[in-house]
Amino acid sequence: REMVDVNYGKFRIFTFAGSKDKSYEDAGYKLMPFGYAEEFTRPMDTNSLTPWQCNESMWAETVRYHLPRSPPYVHLSIIKYPEGTWEFKALDEYFIAVSRYGIHAFNLVGNHPEVALPAAIYVFEQGIGDLPAHKCDCALDQYTTFFKNAGTCYYQSIGKELGNIQQHRKNLKRVWGEYIRRVENGFLGSAEDANLAHELRNLKGILSMAPFAYDPLLDHKIVDHGVSVMRELEPSPSISTASTSPVSDAGMKEGGAA
Repeated sequence: REMVDVNYGKFRIFTFAGSKDKSYEDAGYKLMPFGYAEEFTRPMDTNSLTPWQCNESMWAETVRYHLPRSPPYVHLSIIKYPEGTWEFKALDEYFIAVSRYGIHAFNLVGNHPEVALPAAIYVFEQGIGDLPAHKCDCALDQYTTFFKNAGTCYYQSIGKELGNIQQHRKNLKRVWGEYIRRVENGFLGSAEDANLAHELRNLKGILSMAPFAYDPLLDHKIVDHGVSVMRELEPSPSISTASTSPVSDAGMKEGGAA
């Protein structure tokens, strides 16, 4: 905190991979993802403007401009560049940044759902597109949680009636379906794990519920937005961080990619 107090407002201050010392939080600072790093900022206060305050809504709206682009090395062979090589480390750091971005965006949904949900979806979908298609028995398997997290964002968007509901249903089926397939194939450890088994039953149940079930026959029809579906929902599935262990908890926790 002392280092930030002395230098805040003189120049922008970034940290890489977070900060173990959380004393800065007592002074009202917070970390905002920016590229591969995080920037020390303070929440926007229009009554007391100071340099480098952060407008969280604007941060969410501009995610696509400061989120790290998909690097060319996402296509490198894991067999040729396994864990322990610097090439693999660079790839893992990219997915850590994507995970950090997605979770931060989702945590803004309470105050800014109209911009935070699309931002989180954009982040997690980019991460999904860059993941290996097959199980690699390495640290990258943990980012299977991107599929669950993207689905939770679509789930929230449907419940809050934001955007194209039918398209959200289609995407929800796609990403949660792939998450279920990967978990059942051991991407996050044994599919017999009690927590994972319970989670999969919950997700399958939601996908079969009328407000969320995807019907391709409705693709060219107008979806009625007049009745909120949130009354019928169970509590929203949580967002998961990627874990340093093979199995990630069903809920939020600190992990290697948080």
